[in-house]
Amino acid sequence: MDQLASYTTESTQGAESMMDIHTLVRPGITELFVTATSQNGNPYGIFADAIKTIEDNGATVVSQHVFAQMGADNAGINALGQRPWPVTWIDSGHTKGSHLAGTQFHAIIGADVERIENNGRVVASVLEDADARYCHLGDMRATDVSESRDDQTKRTFDLMETVLDQAGMDFSNVIRTWIYLDELLDWYDPFNVVRTAFFKERGVFDRLVPASTGISGANPYGAAMMASALGVAPKSTEFAVQAVDSPLQCPAPAYGSSFSRGVEFGTPDYRRLSISGTASIAPGGETVYLDDVPAQIKLTFEVVEAILESRKMDWGNVCKAMAYLKDADSLGALNQYCAENDVEMIPFVITENHVCRHDLLFEMELDAVAVDTPMN
Repeated sequence: MDQLASYTTESTQGAESMMDIHTLVRPGITELFVTATSQNGNPYGIFADAIKTIEDNGATVVSQHVFAQMGADNAGINALGQRPWPVTWIDSGHTKGSHLAGTQFHAIIGADVERIENNGRVVASVLEDADARYCHLGDMRATDVSESRDDQTKRTFDLMETVLDQAGMDFSNVIRTWIYLDELLDWYDPFNVVRTAFFKERGVFDRLVPASTGISGANPYGAAMMASALGVAPKSTEFAVQAVDSPLQCPAPAYGSSFSRGVEFGTPDYRRLSISGTASIAPGGETVYLDDVPAQIKLTFEVVEAILESRKMDWGNVCKAMAYLKDADSLGALNQYCAENDVEMIPFVITENHVCRHDLLFEMELDAVAVDTPMN
């Protein structure tokens, strides 16, 4: 059978940023994954460069994630301005003056995009192709920030359900979540209790458990929790969704975290793999290489590479990625590993955010696409 999909990559220098543009072309649809990182000390110039690139391609933005310090009086939010798509903004630094910043866009050509609003803000984009309907949720948070962290967590998951219902879906359609908790290290265990209870009530453990990332990060609204998610409703028998195990790590639920190591979805023409936040954790679930940044980075890359290889992919298939450093001073160790192992092409946004354990110094997540091998 002739190949019906194609995947290309391009790196370009914008006026204010470096951009990686990864393009997935499939019948009737073109998807753009655009990563922009700050190059000249102005963390907010990344917005104009990336948006212009998307508009020049005739694409419509589906969702945006921003990782940048908010600045005085929410200068970053003001620089971005009001946008008719869901924007999930996370403060990229817990150390004053962190220079790490970036933004990721998902955009589409060839499909109508429906927006869903809640409390006056756009919180989801819905689109469909011949094989599935997709709901991209963003800016998921409680509006009453005076409530307890537990209550805000429950309200955030309830909001996801409300928005999914408006899109003709429910939580059974969710295949990926991104969870950002303000001061995560103070309450990650209680958060997991609330999430696990919600998942049990919805029967999530009886079917696919979403892939996920859990990272510490403040947001401009003072909410305890900010989240985004992806819901997928298959329309075709050829469209498949499946959880993906990690060859080098145990399932996360084995140590109390309710997520899959990865989820893959697609058709015989293309596959997209979303790998959860991954860190220096041994097969038994314990942290390894304490206080050793280079060793934790090395193991994390090995674990992610093993997942990619298990799905007949490699680093060249990666369309977007995040690297979370506990300390921005560890950037040199990450850059050195990438240079020495020929993985500098990964479209990273690199930020300074605490990981879900005090002793974890590095975490990464990524999405990858393949157009030459069917799912099996």
